[in-house]
Amino acid sequence: MKINLIKKPNYLHEAISLIIQVMQLQDADDIEKIHISDNPERYPVPMEDMDTRYADLITYRKNMLKKAYPIMKDNIPLKISTSYVDESASNMTYINTLFYMLEVSDAKDISEEELLIAHLNSLLTYYYNKAGTANICDENYFQSFNNSNWKTGDVNINTDDMLQLISELNFPESLKWFALEQITNEDCRVSFIATLITAQEIVEKHFYLVEERYSKAVKYLENPAIQMETLEKTLGMFIENIKEIVPLLSLEISVLSYNAAGLKTYKYQHLKDTVFLGIIIEELMDLTGHYDISDERIVDMCKALGDTLRYEIINLLTQRPYFAKELAELLGVAPSTLSHHLSILVNNGFLHMDLSDRKVYYKTNKEALTKLANYFQTKANSVKE
Repeated sequence: MKINLIKKPNYLHEAISLIIQVMQLQDADDIEKIHISDNPERYPVPMEDMDTRYADLITYRKNMLKKAYPIMKDNIPLKISTSYVDESASNMTYINTLFYMLEVSDAKDISEEELLIAHLNSLLTYYYNKAGTANICDENYFQSFNNSNWKTGDVNINTDDMLQLISELNFPESLKWFALEQITNEDCRVSFIATLITAQEIVEKHFYLVEERYSKAVKYLENPAIQMETLEKTLGMFIENIKEIVPLLSLEISVLSYNAAGLKTYKYQHLKDTVFLGIIIEELMDLTGHYDISDERIVDMCKALGDTLRYEIINLLTQRPYFAKELAELLGVAPSTLSHHLSILVNNGFLHMDLSDRKVYYKTNKEALTKLANYFQTKANSVKE
């Protein structure tokens, strides 16, 4: 697998992160309470020292939030689009998914039609994930629904099709209406793009605060050996899954989401397989000895295991690897049902996927189970007697 380091900042990604963080604030006073981490107990040095060490990142984050909060906090479309799509299995917000469907790094480059297609691809992805057919790789399959199609330059949308598509999703009602309005109303899409541009302009005006750190991070990651070493260290269980499947992986540096890392691989041929790497995540790992895993991430992992069928899948795969067809027969479930549950376990890092004779087989990822166990052991050790 080759890695392509993207050296230019992804201002749109920073803008999306800014919007999400604004919506997570209870009030403006919370901005001054921000530290480099919400989990000071995980670090061997006082949080005040940590804040001093990363003062540029703290200043960048606080100053942007102060600017964006009064502009965006009461924006209803932003509130809705940053809500969780399906809290039963994922901590992903709709706006995150929408961003991943846009092959741009600058909000000013988003056309109204491109945003429409991104909405439709996002909805259809949720639809097929829910149906358990998430592994379909034919791009044409993801450019149409019933009598509607949305190839670039040839978009033909039937409202009844969209009503049917949205009604079958596990979305909050407010998000369903938001999605429908975005699809059927061009003015709403234009307004949404304008909001993204506003958020990005805030990022661009403040990026000088972290310019030096960003340049150093790019220089550090220019070494191919360091690229792979860093990815294996921060996303090892996910990287191992895709080494033989993804020929080219784009690597982008996240600044505002400085202590996070995320991997996105696509069914869509026109989109890049991309990993977003927090600019200080490796340093935080070195300080703690492990990934600064958030409580929200732990909740996601527990939700993934909190299903009888998925628990049975894990138990079977701890004994030996299985092909999906074998698992479906052993568990007595339809392939589509199994695919849905396997996707959840893979997305949460509990399973590895390997190729053999062009078939994918699954095996348990010991590292993920160990990480979860260690997290709770750390919690147990911190209990005051």
